[in-house]
Amino acid sequence: MVADLAPVYRYDQRGTGQSPWDGRHSLARHVDDLAELLDAWNVPRAVLMGHSYGTELASRFCLKHPDRVAGMLLMCGPFVGDWHTKYRAEYNHRMSAAQQDRFRELKKLPRRTEEQEVELLTLAWFTDHADPEPG
Repeated sequence: MVADLAPVYRYDQRGTGQSPWDGRHSLARHVDDLAELLDAWNVPRAVLMGHSYGTELASRFCLKHPDRVAGMLLMCGPFVGDWHTKYRAEYNHRMSAAQQDRFRELKKLPRRTEEQEVELLTLAWFTDHADPEPG
């Protein structure tokens, strides 16, 4: 909707879509990835648009690189205020004890295989679905 007004850059985050699965996934790594992409595109400042997880990514990028952000549009992001306490309680309620143990075990590994990373991310995200079975 704005491509006729300014250049628009979209990308797949590390390990999603067409992007390779290279290294560990973390919010800090994704923030650094975005900085590296803006450098590669020769974009010194940008208006960031984020949806869901992208709102957290854009917000963290802004905190780390305020001089590189001309503005932000955040859509459907639950990352304002103390959302984490209730989220974590519901998350723990939906996970079995065995799933919680496995999640902690995978997080502690200094290096993970791609299969282990997929398992970790599945455990991290399946509770976000309304019905735990499809998740």
